[in-house]
Amino acid sequence: MPAVRGAIRLAAAALLGAGTCFHAIADDVVPPWDPRPTGTVPPHRLKLPDDDVIEVQQEMPPAETAQAQPAPSAVPPPAGAPPDQAGQRPKVDESALRYFARQGDTKRLEAEIARLKALYPDWTPPADPLAVPVNVDEKLEAVWALYAAGKYAEARRAIAQRRTDEPGWTPPPDLLERLAVAEAREQLVNASNLHQYDTVIRIGSGNPSLLTCSEVDVLWRVAEAFAETQRANRARDAYRYILTNCDDTQERLATAQNAVRLLPSEMADELLALERFDAAGAGEFAPVRDDLARKGVAAGGADPAVDASPEQLARVEKLATAEGKASDSLLLGWYNLRHGQSEAAEKWFRAARGIEDSAEASQGLSLVLVARKAFEEAESVLYPWRDANDETRSSYLAAVANLLGVEPRVDVPPDVLQRMAAAAASSRDVAAAQQFGWYARAFNQFETAGKWFTTALSWNPDDEPSAYGLALTYQQLGNAAALAELKRIWRGRSERILAVGERTRGQPAGGAPTSVAVETPAASPSTQSVAVETAPVLAAPRNNAVSESAAAPGMRRAARAAAPTRSIRRRSRRRARSTAAGA
Repeated sequence: MPAVRGAIRLAAAALLGAGTCFHAIADDVVPPWDPRPTGTVPPHRLKLPDDDVIEVQQEMPPAETAQAQPAPSAVPPPAGAPPDQAGQRPKVDESALRYFARQGDTKRLEAEIARLKALYPDWTPPADPLAVPVNVDEKLEAVWALYAAGKYAEARRAIAQRRTDEPGWTPPPDLLERLAVAEAREQLVNASNLHQYDTVIRIGSGNPSLLTCSEVDVLWRVAEAFAETQRANRARDAYRYILTNCDDTQERLATAQNAVRLLPSEMADELLALERFDAAGAGEFAPVRDDLARKGVAAGGADPAVDASPEQLARVEKLATAEGKASDSLLLGWYNLRHGQSEAAEKWFRAARGIEDSAEASQGLSLVLVARKAFEEAESVLYPWRDANDETRSSYLAAVANLLGVEPRVDVPPDVLQRMAAAAASSRDVAAAQQFGWYARAFNQFETAGKWFTTALSWNPDDEPSAYGLALTYQQLGNAAALAELKRIWRGRSERILAVGERTRGQPAGGAPTSVAVETPAASPSTQSVAVETAPVLAAPRNNAVSESAAAPGMRRAARAAAPTRSIRRRSRRRARSTAAGA
């Protein structure tokens, strides 16, 4: 307690020695006027007129006594008022000041001293606010305690009960005024939270003492109410009032942020022009300008038709380099990817992964790598994040399909083949399954190829490339019945499937597609679980070939049937020998 007393005495002494009013905002009890140093222009307040123009009046607002009217003689005169007829100074109600001092509430104590000095420029704060008068009104203290706790209705009931019990007792005007303002503030905040914007404006208009620099939160809510009711001009004027008259650095920054969020860009730019600069030339709204630059780059990253300005790009690049945030590097990565700058996109995606590896950074880098045909690295980069969401899964499977389809075929390690096959099966991805089929065919694993093509068709019966690959595989395996049934199914839908095995001159041999298109995602949907099916086993290629002894019997038959000339020559030689023997 001695430490609290010392702090309060020091606060009072500092305010007294400065000779100016302390501009502070308390949590629940805020001075209803904007205190200014003695000798300056009278405190400003924001006036809400009936028309569509907000005006700033340079006049002292009337005492707020909407719910309780004290005797006229008890209302303190405005700042600078002459002494009364007896030549004595007006009596200052210091009850709130002393109450806050006894509670050890330095914030409210400072705010109260500032308010009283604004009302009474010749008033001198007590050197020791803790010096309690001899006769302390304990019942009044109890009402102040209810007020300080935000229990305004209970405070009103306590006042009414005491008036009933003591007909000659009159509550301090300062207490009544504070209750009325606090109740109005509470009603306005509740209306704002419920988005009842017309009510917010009505309460603000009826309580001008709330529309000052001491009540910046109220001013923000009134400005928001104007913006949300299509009265942007009046919202701009409310924000301009704050930026013109109020000095708190954090409140000014928050005001600019609110204006940028709620107002059209041209109005926001007009308000940003009210920025103040320190001795080093740094502007107070730098964080706002940073966010605007990020917003511009993000818009271009979402839509290739939107171009960020060179200034915005340079500002975000500077931020990414200076602050080292992965989010800034990601913004630049997506912007450059969308605008065809693959080299710059790769640089920023790698930078983002270096700061914090994430699904988004890995997906972006994978897409860049696929675009420049670095399919092996693309698959490796995105594999750990393949199931983060639908977009990463789709990008990963595109990398898989392209890795399998690239020409010349890549000798993929067995463990990588296994994990890619599992991912394709769990996602039921037709394109990847189809490419597994072509990949198996390229290494003469025809039975495995047939299984992959069949699997792809089970997921999408209308996938013609998979059906075509299966038809070629049936032919090479010598499975004439299965080929005939497949032709029946596709009759009238695919000429090249019907032509498989037919000796038609000029018929193109056909082949496997070697690439899969990859679309850059516009967003990242939520993760979706997919049932896992068993994938056909694909053996790792050895020297890009499979020995005939390891092939299925049907494969050997197909290989022999593919070279009839040798058999014809052998039969011709046997006939010639038989004829010679007979002769």
